Amino acid sequence: IRLNRVTMATGETYRYERDLAGQIIRETDFTGRTVEYAYDRLGRRTLTRYPNGQLIRFCYTAEDQISRQEHWLAGASSCELQVATEYTYDVHRRLTRAVSPDAVVEFDYDEGGNLTGERLNGREISREWNELTGLPAEETLDGHTLHFDYNRMGALTGFRFDRHSPLTLSHDPLGRETVRESGEGFILASRYTATGMLAHQSAGRVTAMFRETLQQNDPHFPPQATAVNRSWQYDRAYNLRVIDDGRWGQTRYRYNSNNQITQTLYQGARPYEEQFRYDANGNLSQHIPVDAQGAVTQMTQCQQAGRVIRRGDVSYRYDDSGRLVEKTAQRDGFRPQMWRYRWDALNQLTHCETPDGSRWYYQYDAFGRRIRKLKVHDGKLAAANLQRWLDGKPDLTPKPRTMMGQDYLWSGDQMIEETPLYADGTPAEDQRIRWLYEPGKLTPSARYERGKLHYIVSDHQGTPREMLNEEGGLVWAHRLTTWGKAEKSQVLASNDADYHVNCNLRFVGQYEDEESGLYYNRFRYY
Repeated sequence: IRLNRVTMATGETYRYERDLAGQIIRETDFTGRTVEYAYDRLGRRTLTRYPNGQLIRFCYTAEDQISRQEHWLAGASSCELQVATEYTYDVHRRLTRAVSPDAVVEFDYDEGGNLTGERLNGREISREWNELTGLPAEETLDGHTLHFDYNRMGALTGFRFDRHSPLTLSHDPLGRETVRESGEGFILASRYTATGMLAHQSAGRVTAMFRETLQQNDPHFPPQATAVNRSWQYDRAYNLRVIDDGRWGQTRYRYNSNNQITQTLYQGARPYEEQFRYDANGNLSQHIPVDAQGAVTQMTQCQQAGRVIRRGDVSYRYDDSGRLVEKTAQRDGFRPQMWRYRWDALNQLTHCETPDGSRWYYQYDAFGRRIRKLKVHDGKLAAANLQRWLDGKPDLTPKPRTMMGQDYLWSGDQMIEETPLYADGTPAEDQRIRWLYEPGKLTPSARYERGKLHYIVSDHQGTPREMLNEEGGLVWAHRLTTWGKAEKSQVLASNDADYHVNCNLRFVGQYEDEESGLYYNRFRYY
């Protein structure tokens, strides 16, 4: 049995066409856009053809591994090669090198096949492995080393960065983490439901009362910490019903018969409500925020063949490949604000123009990992210089120390470093931010900058919610609305040394870009 067609409740259809071997040779989406595929005699895909004239050609080694990937643009009478990516393997068929226009990524292995080194444009992350567990023992970058310790079952029990006080982790008999704490004073305690779902978190500075309550292990009286106290309640379908948060107050959720959220009620210092309606296809059709005074703002979301074309006062336009190319926001009494987007043959965002005329440029490696974003044109500065030209004054130039972008460094799927870029594109190495992860996790456990270590407290979804210093003091906190919009809490005075500490990580794997209004998520943007 093979799937050939999907029909939505509104009659829109997604179709698949197959050859005699059952391979998909053509698929047509809900908008009518058709993508075609070709294969060789061994069943390997050799060509993908898009409706905008773009072609992707795949070449293979004798061992069936991709050796080259070419992206062509077909014209009326000829094809032009746009991008080529090459892959190299060792005698054991392990990937050792991937070369794309913006990045060279190289890999080293030990005799056991463990990855011991990864280089991105020359910067190397080296690894050592635990011989008994086969798990990572340490990871080193630029002389800074992250150490890991494990118990006999392979559970992580220790986490130490350079000479900072180690973070020790304790687990219950089911292997669930119950406590992580630092000798400097930070502590985080977690409790779970009978089905293993996170039920309570407490974090802050360790106190005698906190430790006493922790040792009593009374399920009805969880320990109360100095910075974070949060609990969750679920229904029988495992839907989240209630969040009680010591900082933000209580949040309640209601669902329809499809387990879709229909209401979110925020209580506490800044109470408000969100209501949601869905169409016959299950897509969000209305978002109705209600503030504390009862003022209602109804935002209708119009969709066409699965694409959002209007949401409230914001309209969206797409190209022939289904990619967002223009977003326009209307406001009464103001000029329309417009964002323009350009994408490459891999459907990766490469350019963004913002309403003030600024232009941003984005680069990626062969694995879709974004390695740089840079403001290549400052719209505000250009507008100011135009006025100065009209006034007969000389142009202003960007200040050399002005931050205009970010470089990103990756270790596998983990974004482990952000480096601010000056106006001339050179990195501000003294302001690098290192994100520290546990092996295999996509949410960092700590942030390191300028000699300071901050531990991250993540919620039930893996979203960073708070950052605390090594002594357990709160330095940063935020929460997300139902669909991920961040609301920050001011926890430090503006003259505090940690006032600048920030985090653009949102739901697991997502990174918020303020300039574009989008969220980068490895292989797509939201």
